[in-house]
Amino acid sequence: RVEADTFTWVTGLTPDTEYTYRVFADPKGARRPWGDGELWEYRPEIKELVNTKRRYGCRFKTFPPPSASVSLTFAVIGDTGTGSADQAALARALEGAIEKHGVRLVLMTGDTIYRSSGGTGDDDDEWLTTYFQPYRTLIDHIPFFPCVGNHDTGETLLEGGQGDTLTLYDNLLVSERFLHPPSGRDASVTKGLFYRFTFGRDIEFICLDTSKDQFLFGKRMF
Repeated sequence: RVEADTFTWVTGLTPDTEYTYRVFADPKGARRPWGDGELWEYRPEIKELVNTKRRYGCRFKTFPPPSASVSLTFAVIGDTGTGSADQAALARALEGAIEKHGVRLVLMTGDTIYRSSGGTGDDDDEWLTTYFQPYRTLIDHIPFFPCVGNHDTGETLLEGGQGDTLTLYDNLLVSERFLHPPSGRDASVTKGLFYRFTFGRDIEFICLDTSKDQFLFGKRMF
């Protein structure tokens, strides 16, 4: 049960095991399932919602135990944040490849939001058509691991905005996942999106943040 936050940590799960789940909203005590119906999609070209006839799968598979020597198939995406029909087609192709090849995770190489998408990335609403809508039937069961691209920082600072990075941290739960993880999990350093994670015994990924955002972090040297 989650009272106010938009995330929760689930513990005690068995490694390399598939689970199903359901999400319940509790507005004013009226407990009801969330996201159980058919999914609607906003089409910016017609400015209307369209029924996709699709549903959330609401399942996921845990990583293997740290001692296991296993193989891994993963996907990599980047420079996707346009909110265009091409991005939607890419998301559908990615979903087909994930199901066909047993992809366990997705690495994001940055530039989640582009100025050409109709915004700059510093507003939560812009994430609907550029991230949450295209990939929603993937992120409901496949972990996406982010990094920061040059279009994810600083574009709005010149216009007096809050900065794209703050919104990226919010929508991708960066602080909860990487800056302040539960005890025993790998942690990031505090200045920027640096983190690492393992898949089994032999595979490790490391995220290095090379962005320089004076508003958030000041100058960083490498």
